[in-house]
Amino acid sequence: GRTNMAENWSSDDNSGDTSWVAEFCVTRGHEFFCQVDRAWIEDRFNLHGLNKMAHFDEARNIILDRGPPAGASDKHELQLEKIASHLYGLIHARFILTEQGMPFMLNKFKNSEFGKCPRVLCNGQAMLPIGQHDIPNTSYLKLYCPCCEDLYYPPLARHGKLDGAYFGTTFPHLFLQTYPRYYAQDSQKEAKFVPRIFGYKIHRSSKEESLKKEEEKEILNREWARQQKALAERRNSANRGGPVPTTNASLPGFGRGGATRSPPRQQLQLQQQQQQQQQQQQQQQQQQQQQQQQQEQQKQQGGDGELVLRFAESP
Repeated sequence: GRTNMAENWSSDDNSGDTSWVAEFCVTRGHEFFCQVDRAWIEDRFNLHGLNKMAHFDEARNIILDRGPPAGASDKHELQLEKIASHLYGLIHARFILTEQGMPFMLNKFKNSEFGKCPRVLCNGQAMLPIGQHDIPNTSYLKLYCPCCEDLYYPPLARHGKLDGAYFGTTFPHLFLQTYPRYYAQDSQKEAKFVPRIFGYKIHRSSKEESLKKEEEKEILNREWARQQKALAERRNSANRGGPVPTTNASLPGFGRGGATRSPPRQQLQLQQQQQQQQQQQQQQQQQQQQQQQQQEQQKQQGGDGELVLRFAESP
């Protein structure tokens, strides 16, 4: 029956075929996984909590090369294979945190099998796999750099599709605690790129000043576009023979001959010049008014004196 089927599967597998775990780890996209010891998987204590998964025993039997259940359909076997792959990933996340599993990951780290940090100042620092969450199906795998202590996407897309829970959030930090000689030196961590222009460092305030100038330029461009739109509406209205909008006449840059063709910066200078001319004209008018008032007062005073003299000369 079912027991004989499992024995036959195991005996056939041991006759020279590759084990399920070994085949899983050499599959394209699974290069980051290490092979979990069979004895470690057989110990149910190590899998505490995982046995709540659906079809746990059947998936575990597949991982241990005991084969699928007798009489299972092809569709059911395919489903069990997917569950077994997921179960092995969760088992792997626990195994690499142990004394038995850590050396396997150390060899991969020494060979830079997980990739090198793309940051230039890290000088090709080897990276470690990490998950941003320990809960499955939450986030994809990332790579952790011990030098800059930042996360990066895997360089190959097939590794970026792995579940981050298959490596967990603890592994790279516990790895460096176990092998402290692979910690990056403080001088490496503090290395930071300094931007320069013609050899001079860029001051912090230069960014704010550049943004301010850009905002002023955008305001002038919007004002210029608004005036051009108003001029177009005015011309269209005149061509149709309708009433010409009077609101555009008060806009700066519009005259009887049409809108000025100056760029926004020159137009702003023209507006300032016009304002200064208006102020000068107002001042001149005030001065003329004051002069006229003074002349009138002098005339009145001169007329009163003449009347007094005439009265004095009369018999």
